[in-house]
Amino acid sequence: MVDPLRRVGWFLAISLLAACHSTPIRGQPDLLDFITDGSTTRVQVIARLGEPYRRLQASQVCTYRLSHDEGGRFVSLGQGEASWTDLDASLVLVFDENAVLRRHSVVTVREP
Repeated sequence: MVDPLRRVGWFLAISLLAACHSTPIRGQPDLLDFITDGSTTRVQVIARLGEPYRRLQASQVCTYRLSHDEGGRFVSLGQGEASWTDLDASLVLVFDENAVLRRHSVVTVREP
């Protein structure tokens, strides 16, 4: 017969080990396809990608941290979701005074 306290201890140990296992980040092949210079608005970008990592010049410039999954698809890294070692690109968006996208660029920080 196994001691009930020992059984609880094993259950907690296994639970802690399972919690430490990380799930691979899954990307989206079309994550950035909706972005079109001259028509996409800041509201649309935030609705799809969440809050930007940085806002500069009164939110006229917004940046997002990006990574790639194993298949080469983009993954948006939100605030506090991953460390700088997970980052391999930045999405830089420049909006006009009406919050319409003027231009955007994906800047590679390191090779995925």
